[in-house]
Amino acid sequence: MPNHGRPPTGGREKEGEAMSLEAMEQVTKVEEALRQRKSEAAAQAKQLVAQAEREGKLLVIAPRTTLGVSRTERDVEKLRLLWAEGYQSAVDRMEEIRDYLRG
Repeated sequence: MPNHGRPPTGGREKEGEAMSLEAMEQVTKVEEALRQRKSEAAAQAKQLVAQAEREGKLLVIAPRTTLGVSRTERDVEKLRLLWAEGYQSAVDRMEEIRDYLRG
């Protein structure tokens, strides 16, 4: 990348200096690759959990839906509703949970 007579910055842009189109494209490619790896790892983890559950090695207790609640939700009422959903799910599956714990 030409520096147009400016001294080298060691790869760091000066404050207020725009990033080149080439550099932005590289950043975009790296971000996409990271998202893809994260997505693949999550899918693999889900498969492993599902397989272990089918084999009876573990019992998954999870909400049927997130009710649109994000991981960083701050709305206390939404969090209470999700908690109540999870609590009711556990109550509904109590016999299954007891059987699993008994082995």
